[in-house]
Amino acid sequence: MHHVMGEMLDKGVWAYVQGGMGTLSSYLAYLAEQYGADICVNAGVQEILTNNSNSVEGIRLANGRVIKCKNIVTNCTDPVTFTKLMKPENVPKDYIKGMNNASYEGVQTKFNLVIKDVPNFSCLKHL
Repeated sequence: MHHVMGEMLDKGVWAYVQGGMGTLSSYLAYLAEQYGADICVNAGVQEILTNNSNSVEGIRLANGRVIKCKNIVTNCTDPVTFTKLMKPENVPKDYIKGMNNASYEGVQTKFNLVIKDVPNFSCLKHL
């Protein structure tokens, strides 16, 4: 089934990004920067900084540099993001409990999408 999920040229086929998957990553980075994102590479994150109301204020890099921001995108697992990069008192206890009870066994699915515009998720209206 996974070999014929998509259609290209009216056939279910595999397709590859010209230049390799790195080209897709580079283009996504380019688009993110067009919308105001700052991308740091080779810069390990030491801590996600939050304020008293548990809203994100920024990050502290391993070299001590602080970058102020309102939103963060991470590719870390939840356990790394919420137990290693954030202070435990800044994460709801119910979330930690649910995360610790989650099973990471099984299969995964990956979707690469090309979209026309930045997604507008109704559940994220507060951002």
